[in-house]
Amino acid sequence: MRELNRGIRDFFLKADMFLFVTGLVCSGYGLLLISTAANVLPNGARPYLITQSAALGIGVAAFIVFSFIDVKTYIRFWKWLAGFNVAMLLLLIPFGVSRGGNKSWLSFSWLPFDIQPAEVVKISFVILMALHMYALKDKLNRPLPFLSLVAHLGVMTGLILGISRDLGVAFIYVFAFFCMLVGAGVKPRWFVALGLAVGGAAPLLWNWMGETLQMRVLYFFYPEADPTNWGWHILQSKKAFTNGGLLGTGLYNGPQTQSLRIPEQQTDFIFTAAGEELGFFAALAIILLLTAVAGRCLYVAAKAQNGYSSLICIGIAGTLIFQIYENIGMCVGLTPIIGVTLPFYSYGGSSMVSTFAALGIVSSVKMRPYPSWIRDRGIL
Repeated sequence: MRELNRGIRDFFLKADMFLFVTGLVCSGYGLLLISTAANVLPNGARPYLITQSAALGIGVAAFIVFSFIDVKTYIRFWKWLAGFNVAMLLLLIPFGVSRGGNKSWLSFSWLPFDIQPAEVVKISFVILMALHMYALKDKLNRPLPFLSLVAHLGVMTGLILGISRDLGVAFIYVFAFFCMLVGAGVKPRWFVALGLAVGGAAPLLWNWMGETLQMRVLYFFYPEADPTNWGWHILQSKKAFTNGGLLGTGLYNGPQTQSLRIPEQQTDFIFTAAGEELGFFAALAIILLLTAVAGRCLYVAAKAQNGYSSLICIGIAGTLIFQIYENIGMCVGLTPIIGVTLPFYSYGGSSMVSTFAALGIVSSVKMRPYPSWIRDRGIL
């Protein structure tokens, strides 16, 4: 009992309570939005709220557990983490469930929600990539070490694209990788080289995308050219924001939200429901809250006393920043629709649990600002 009391006290005194409380606020706000976005679905909002609440409970537990695990622990188990990453994605081949053209989910009757392996694996990917960069800290700007990092990224994104065809999630990995490269001090010439390589590979990627993704990109630039098909999502989402104005049409009273004119409004387009029914200021509050979470991760990264811990926080911040920008951008017509969820807000158990777990890892770094196991600050 004494150890339990000490653990509780340490959590509230040393863990990152800003991340914990802000995550809870965002999640509560998300439940409210899911209740209205799923209100007109065939089974109503209740099943979605129950599942999301269960995921929130598991996510809170994950935050607490990961807060108490020192990030140095992962170093000893890096081979297991690498095997876990590959195995989780390979499970999609025999057991994956397809939705919206992506074979991205594992469904088990004993779990309250489906598992999206790429969402879970992105955390261990960040940890392993941070360790990889840290191990090469004095050689990062040499050709072969740098190419080994690119190959590491290529294996993971290749598995995701090859098995599940989930371009949106693959981009999360890529953006986190670029953020970590910046934090690791990689010289600009390597970013130029990567840019040229990506540009050269663009035709191959375009052919791989297939008609659905190609049309989403093309009609992103001019959705009015096909308003009843490929341009439908963007046009209806924009109309919802126009309806909302500054103060919104009222909860459960949005003409677009309550008429099922916006597909996947409880997941990918949850931000649209906020903009229509609660208005501009409520949508702005979502942006500010999520920006505060990502900014806090970068703040903890800046205060970390070694490059390995700092890079983990930067990578986690990168995953959040991309998801925030892409999801909100596709809802307001600034980015193509590639199916990325909004952290804390979109319906999805894997996203909720993995986000809280990732923030728990950042909290762990914050709890141990002066680790004795390493002195080097060579990366940052």
